[in-house]
Amino acid sequence: MIINTHSWRRTACAVAAASLVVLLGARAPAPSAPQTASPPPIASLSAVDISRVDATIRHAMDTYRIPGAQIAIVSDGRIVYRRGYGVKNIRSQRPVTPNTRFEIGSITKQFTAAAILQLADDGKLNLDDRLAKYIGIYPPASDVTIRQLLWQTTGIPNFTAAKNFVAMAEHRPGTFAAIINTIANKPLRFAPGTRWEYSNSNYILLGRIVELASGQTYTDYLFSHVINPAGMHKTATIANEAHLSDFATGYGPGKRGSGLSPAPRFGSGWAWAAGYLVSNVTDLSAWDNAFFGGTVVTPKDVTLATSPGKLSDGKPTTYAFGWVVDSQYGHRRIWHNGGTFGFSASNMTYPDDHLAIIGLFNNAEAPGESITAKIFDALHPDLVPAHPTPAPNEDLAITARANEWIGRVQRGAIDRAQLSAEMSKALTPELVAGAKAQFSRLGAPRTLTYLGKTPQGTSTVYLYRVDFARDSVNLILSIDAAGKVDGLLFRPI
Repeated sequence: MIINTHSWRRTACAVAAASLVVLLGARAPAPSAPQTASPPPIASLSAVDISRVDATIRHAMDTYRIPGAQIAIVSDGRIVYRRGYGVKNIRSQRPVTPNTRFEIGSITKQFTAAAILQLADDGKLNLDDRLAKYIGIYPPASDVTIRQLLWQTTGIPNFTAAKNFVAMAEHRPGTFAAIINTIANKPLRFAPGTRWEYSNSNYILLGRIVELASGQTYTDYLFSHVINPAGMHKTATIANEAHLSDFATGYGPGKRGSGLSPAPRFGSGWAWAAGYLVSNVTDLSAWDNAFFGGTVVTPKDVTLATSPGKLSDGKPTTYAFGWVVDSQYGHRRIWHNGGTFGFSASNMTYPDDHLAIIGLFNNAEAPGESITAKIFDALHPDLVPAHPTPAPNEDLAITARANEWIGRVQRGAIDRAQLSAEMSKALTPELVAGAKAQFSRLGAPRTLTYLGKTPQGTSTVYLYRVDFARDSVNLILSIDAAGKVDGLLFRPI
């Protein structure tokens, strides 16, 4: 399930917002559970804990055809479990080790946001500066602020959603100018601040602002001010992959959906400040410790960076500064996923539980964020309800429609007459085909449980739990005032 919010999936080549499978990112948060008391930090994993974690990972690898995986569980800043699973290369059958490096995709955005916060603290920029102060060549720049770029509320089109993006990224190097050219003549998708929509373009623009405000290249600034101070000694960029030892091969669907094939190399210039870092779980655990510990940015900035963004009407979103903010069984969760042509990643933290779960996978279709969420379940089985209690006042007609669309996604049979104009445009044939391939591995849906609804502007957002034969996810379905589907989002439970 795996066209995902923060990924560069070959099947979708677009990143939408924090989710397991995203057909179009929801514009605002879905109903969420109240906060609950957190268990004490985990001192060590028992044999039973390890058995449950291993079973969770192996089930996911089997379900989603993942050749290799790397997992770290970090409690109170200390790695209590770290392991490689499977192989980093199918042909050589060389195993994944705890040191193997993977592309981490859009987790890179956390680093870009940290750089922006540092420069703001140094007085070199202001979060409420207009983009036009730095990048006047982009027509809508005078209407957009740096803060809106960080929050993904600009309306700037996502350059990775362009029809010819895959061909461009595979066959020629990317540059900032080339990226801007893909969106320069396109209108904003909405007035800045009025909606939330994930766009890689926002963080590409932030990378350029880092350069202009600091006087350094983005890469030089990031490594000298963010990555090296965090103690990340094995982290590199996509541009360095050919020279890296112990680097995993990325995979995607084979021709006609059969088997797996090595994914094409992703040009570094295309991913850049939105998704070009290469790392391993050890370095990412160091990153979490440095970031949340106030080593890289100030404690005040940590709070700012992990607080949900706001729309111009004051309503919150679930996206902060390169972090998604939500909860799992009432436990606060701050995370981001990532994906490139051949890789999937998840950096998921539970701050009140003093816990982080990091997962890296060498298959573009692996639902990294879902797997890390299920590792939390494996560690806390007492928190996982056997089955949620349905919410009251269920609209059976909407539930029937939700069930219909689950089937449509699985069959790839999209009824565009039921979609809003924007939703229909976002559901490209590539995105639909990718979702069909991903959902086909889960088996038929067994139960659909209504969990609640919330108004979002002129739309109503409905939340369901979907239990498939091989996995369970949350479904967020948004219906606009005209009765059209204007949001469809699958997220980890």
